[in-house]
Amino acid sequence: MNLKKALQFLLLLLIVAVSITIVVEQHKSSRASGTVLPHVSGTQIIGPSGTPLILRGANIESAFMYAHGWQNNSASVTKVLNPTVFNEMKANWHMNAVRICLSNWIYSSDPANYMSLLDQVVKQANQAGLYVILNLHDDDQAGSPYGSGADAPKPESVAFWKTFAAHYASNPMVMFDIYNEPHYVDGNAWLNGGGTQTGSTGKTTTVIGMQALVNAVRSTGARQIIVAGGLKYALLWQKKHGVALYINDPNIVYTKHPYNQVASGTPATWDAMWGYFKGTRPLYAGEWALLPNTTIPVQCQGATMAGADKQVNSFLNYMQQNGISWTAWQFDIGHMILDRTSFTPTLLNSTKYPWVCNSPHSLAGMGAVVKAYLLAH
Repeated sequence: MNLKKALQFLLLLLIVAVSITIVVEQHKSSRASGTVLPHVSGTQIIGPSGTPLILRGANIESAFMYAHGWQNNSASVTKVLNPTVFNEMKANWHMNAVRICLSNWIYSSDPANYMSLLDQVVKQANQAGLYVILNLHDDDQAGSPYGSGADAPKPESVAFWKTFAAHYASNPMVMFDIYNEPHYVDGNAWLNGGGTQTGSTGKTTTVIGMQALVNAVRSTGARQIIVAGGLKYALLWQKKHGVALYINDPNIVYTKHPYNQVASGTPATWDAMWGYFKGTRPLYAGEWALLPNTTIPVQCQGATMAGADKQVNSFLNYMQQNGISWTAWQFDIGHMILDRTSFTPTLLNSTKYPWVCNSPHSLAGMGAVVKAYLLAH
């Protein structure tokens, strides 16, 4: 072999070696990126470190979910969703998650502005160390042309998630809560959809099941955890037909929104509200509170000033002992905080803020109990 051929052979070997190195490193990178995403294992969420992750945080409502507020001042979202708030939640309350409700109807009316503001908020929350749980809110207040009463997912919900899941597919600190408090006729419709629904405006649309929404998210390549609600329909179906319904996907967390159960429940009734999902899948209370100032009396039925602190602590202990994630309702004035300057927590047992169940104008709230619990655990 002459010198020229030898050099060509060495060059070929070098090219092959470099190519193999690139492929191996890409594979390593791909595997590494896969471990960054929180994922489901059995009944637990597993975090990026490989250890169980329990989400503990709060909701914050904004003009992202209220059409009237968005139309009047879309920038108002930054008054309640901003770095000061997020850093307070993380650093001083020891929260690790924020649930943000969105509207596909508001987005479709102002897509560029909506997505730009949301990107800003998500980035700021993530930088503070908070997972962001994006929830689709679809009702008359969210600007739905169906009005009220059409409270199951629709074809427009599928389109929404194809857009938003694709947009956030590479963000390991975002999760998708696919539909807020869906209403179905039964468990089969919950899982598979079918039939139609007509809202108060007279407009009719197809009912979409949870599986189709999950499929829409996955069709974009997004691998994040998906949160699915409407469990009562699955539980009733199992009770009637003896069949346990689950969504076909390995990364599903199931959610309920207990309010009256918190106000007067016990560990036994809390177990019952999860039904067969408890002990088989990861659970998440996407909204919960003991709400003195609710406008829906059943939400605080049975609660008293004297027993409220103990009741909230009992619920928090139950959630901790069972590894159930939660985001409380909500980190805003009159619920968990009194202001956005000092973020003074609200109180349930102060004579300064007296209440009985259904006191809409009271500034009583469970902020102090929740904060103390988080700091101690």
